Formats: sequence, structure tokens, C-alpha cells
Amino acid sequence: MTDTLEIVAHVPSTARSLNSPSEELAGFAERLNAVASEAATLTVTDVSQKEDMQRARTLRLACVKIRTALDSRRKELGEEARKRVDSINRVAKEMRESLESLEASLLQAEEFEKRFLEDQRSKLAAKRLAAAKDASPMILHITADSMVAMSEKEFNDFLAERKQFHAFKLAEEKRLAEESEKARIERERIAEEKRLAEEVERKRLVAENARLQAAAAEAEKLRRAEQIAAETARAAEAAAKARIATVEAAARAEKERQEAAARAAAAAPDLEKLLMFAAEVGKLVVPQLSTQSGRRIQAEVQAKVTSFAKWIKEQSGKI
Repeated sequence: MTDTLEIVAHVPSTARSLNSPSEELAGFAERLNAVASEAATLTVTDVSQKEDMQRARTLRLACVKIRTALDSRRKELGEEARKRVDSINRVAKEMRESLESLEASLLQAEEFEKRFLEDQRSKLAAKRLAAAKDASPMILHITADSMVAMSEKEFNDFLAERKQFHAFKLAEEKRLAEESEKARIERERIAEEKRLAEEVERKRLVAENARLQAAAAEAEKLRRAEQIAAETARAAEAAAKARIATVEAAARAEKERQEAAARAAAAAPDLEKLLMFAAEVGKLVVPQLSTQSGRRIQAEVQAKVTSFAKWIKEQSGKI
């Protein structure tokens, strides 16, 4: 049995018709075309074609040699190109840096008026902010941009209103402090009157207790003298004690009611004032802050304002 083996040269069609190669690879193209042309005429169809098989080997080794040399030259050309690109990039980088520096200088000159106006605006904002704080230390509920946008007359009117409101606030705080002091003095007076009344009551009860003890001793003496009379006396004494206790209890209850009513009447204005003050505190709104730390402080301050208003209401219930 005879095996048939056909040898076909795998050369790209573009390589086979490479008539105008680049100058650097022209020699390799010529050698490739020569080997490809000879390989195209080679066909092995029988094992007896020893010479053709040897030719195929020779052509294959020639391809290996050409390919090895081509790869070596390709690397050399690539390294030369890389060095040239690096040189171009280095020069271009230096030129770009010079251009960027020049552009920055020109931009400074171009935007001089813009920077000047921004500086003037910043100075005006700082000046007006300082003037607003001098007029009143209270929190500003207006932005610096809004103050800068005001005319001189509008800003002077704003300062006048701020000073007037601050004076009113100081006067109101003074009035509330005076009323609070009066309320404190009144509470102390009522407490002293209560203490004195309780002392008088205590002495009365001590005297009454001594009297009752003396009466009991007398009753016991009479009982030993005459049992029947003593029993009658004890019954009468018990009835008398019951009446006395009833009268005393009624008197104490009436006195406590009157004292409670007096305390409630005296505390009513204070209670109303404290509740009104708590309501005013509860209405306070912390200004909107823009930074992250500002928003956190804003939330904490608002929470404390709410907590303070709640605490005032709780304290009013203790009057």
C-alpha cells in the first residue's frame, strides 16, 4: 500500500505578492518570495520521492532561518523606534510644561478683574458681617451674599432694625428676670407663713395631747374609785375624743384646702409665664448650616432647644 503526502507552503497571499516591501525589510521579502515560489512547485505524492522530501526539508529550514533573522531585525527596529518615541515624548513633555506655565500666567492676567471683584466682595462681606455682629450678638438669619447684595441704605436699615430688636430683647429679658425674682420672693414668703402655721399647729397638738392625757389619767382615777362611774366617764371621754377628732380633721382639711387654693392662685401667673416662655423657646429654629460638621452641630443645638423647652414645662408643674 502506498501513502500519498502533499506538501503545501503556508505563505500568506500578501507575502507571495510582496512587490514593494519597506526599505528595512526588503531583503527578507525577496528571500520569502524566492522560498515561496519554489515551495509552490513542490508536491509529494509518493514515498519514493526522496529528493522532493529533502528539498521540502531544505526549504523549511530556510523558512526557519528567514523567520529567525526577521524576528531579530524586527526587535532591533522596534527598539530604535521606541527610543525615538521616548525622545519625542520627552521634548513634547518639556514643551507642554512650558505651555501650561505660560497659560497659568496668562490666566492670572486674564482673570485679574474677576479676582479683584471677588476680593472686594469678600472684604465687604466681612465688614458687613462684623457690623451686624456689633449691632447684636444674636444669631444671624441672613447669608453674607444677601448682605453684600444690599444697597448701603438697605444695609443701614437692616442694622438699625437689628439693634432695635436686640434692645427689645434685652428689655424683655430684664422684665422676665424681675418677675422671676418677685415670684421667688413670694414663694419664700408663702413657705415661711406655712412653716409658722405648722409650728403653731404643732404646739396646739402637743397641748391638746397633754390635756387628753391628763383627762385620761383623771378618768382612770375615777374608774378605780367607782367602776360604773368610770365606765360612764370613759364612754363620754371616747365620745368627746371622737367629736374632737372629727372637728380637728375637718379643720385641718379646710385649712389644707384653703392653703392649696392660695398656693394655686399665687402660682397661676408664674405657671402661665413659664408655659409661655417654654412655647417661645420651642419655636426657636436653629439656622440652616451647610457643612457636614455644621449640620451635626445644628441637629444637636435644635435637640437641646427642644429638650430645654420640655424641661421648662416639666418644672412649671412643680410650682
